[in-house]
Amino acid sequence: MMDSRISNSSNLKFRTKHRRIWKILTGMVTTIAVACGLGFMHASADDVTNVIPRTDEFNISKVNPLQYTYVHESLSHLGGWQGAAYAAAIPNDAKGTDPKTGNSYVSEWMPDPGLEYFIWQAAFADKYKTAESFFANFSKNDLKDLESLYSEMGPQNAGTDSNPKPSQYYMALMGMNSLEGLQYATNLKQINLDPNAAVSAAAFGTGTKNGNSWDISALKNLNQLQSVMIQMFSINDVSALANKPNLTNLSLTYNQIADLSPLATNKGNKGLNLKTGFNHQHISFGTGYFAGQCRYGCSNVVYDSVLYHQGSGIRQFTGQGV
Repeated sequence: MMDSRISNSSNLKFRTKHRRIWKILTGMVTTIAVACGLGFMHASADDVTNVIPRTDEFNISKVNPLQYTYVHESLSHLGGWQGAAYAAAIPNDAKGTDPKTGNSYVSEWMPDPGLEYFIWQAAFADKYKTAESFFANFSKNDLKDLESLYSEMGPQNAGTDSNPKPSQYYMALMGMNSLEGLQYATNLKQINLDPNAAVSAAAFGTGTKNGNSWDISALKNLNQLQSVMIQMFSINDVSALANKPNLTNLSLTYNQIADLSPLATNKGNKGLNLKTGFNHQHISFGTGYFAGQCRYGCSNVVYDSVLYHQGSGIRQFTGQGV
C-alpha cells in the first residue's frame, strides 16, 4: 500500500511538473506567435484571414545552400595548423619548410589554403611569379608593408563579360574560412572582400552567393584599419572590429551577424556611419524547443506533436530541463 501511495505521489509530481513545463512552452509559443504571426502555430486555415496556400517549394534551395557554411570549425582542420602558440613563435623571417614538421612555414601561421592563394594573387603575384616561389620565400615580414587588400572583380572571372566563369582566384576567395595570419599585416589600412556577382550567378545560379569566410579574429589588433568592407560572406562575430580608432568606413552586408554591439566602441570615430552597411544578414537560430505542430508551409518532421527539424537545430522537447 505504501509503495502504491509513493508511486501515485511520484506520478502526480511528474504530471504536475510536465503540465507546468507545457504551459511555459505553449505560453512562449503563443507570445512569439502574437509578435511574429501564426506561421508555425498549429492553426486551422479557417481561423486566419488572407491565407496563402502552401506550395511544394522552399525559399532556400536544397541543392545550393544559401550560405556555404553555418558550421564554424576550428583551425585544426586547415592546412598545417599546429596551434596558435606554435604559429606565433615562428620567426618573422622564417620561410620554406619547417624542419620540425615537414610543413610549409606559411601553412603553419596562415593555415587556410584559400587565403594563402588569395593573398598571393591579390598582393604578391608580382613579387612571387609562381606558387612554388611564393611558398618557398613568403614570410610574415612580407605582410608588414601590406597596406591594402582588395578582391578585384576582373581576376575573379576566367571567362568573358558575356560568359563569366569562376577563376581559381574567385574560388579561393569564396572557399576560404579564416583570415588567420593576416594579423601580421600590422600596417593594413584597407580590406575589401567582395565576390563578383556575375561570376556567382554563372557558377551558382544566384548573384547573392555567400562565401565561407567567417573568422575575422585576425583583425583584432590591426588598429591602423580605416576601411573594412567584407560583403557576401559568413561572418557572425564582429568583436574583432571593436576599438578601431581610425576606422571611418565599414560595410558588412550579406553576412550572418546578429550582434553589432561591439562596434559601439567606434561611435566616436569621425566620419564613421554605423547606421548603414549591415543589411541582409542571414541568421541561423540556435537550438529551439517548440510545442505544437507545424502544418503550413513547413518542411519538418513531427514527433508526438513536437516539432523537430535537424537542419535548423530545432529539437524534440523531451520533458527535461531546457
